[in-house]
Amino acid sequence: MPVVYPAIQHSEAHVVIRKMKRLMSRRYCHEISRTKFMAEYSKLREELNNTEEYKQLRRVVISRSGGVCEKCKQVPGDQMCHKSGVSFRPDLALRKDNVYWGCGECHQADHPELKLIPRTTS
Repeated sequence: MPVVYPAIQHSEAHVVIRKMKRLMSRRYCHEISRTKFMAEYSKLREELNNTEEYKQLRRVVISRSGGVCEKCKQVPGDQMCHKSGVSFRPDLALRKDNVYWGCGECHQADHPELKLIPRTTS
């Protein structure tokens, strides 16, 4: 008798994350240029940010923090920050334990090499 597995439902965010991983693999194997990679990655990152799962994660993190930066606990936070960046570990993008609600200063301290701009959309 054949084994029948239930259909796996892939959420919109997980589909985008799979695309990100595939893109990263193509870049790692030198199949695409860095410029093309960055352009495609930016589109996918924006697509991820606009998924309902990502928006829900953001609401949970804001609620968890009470709106205050979870690093310094002194000022209101203004952005959701990933401990392990999505560009390195897209598989961790939707994990609550991989994100914190932070202020611009704490986020910049975590990423001194980047010029970060806070997100204004929810």
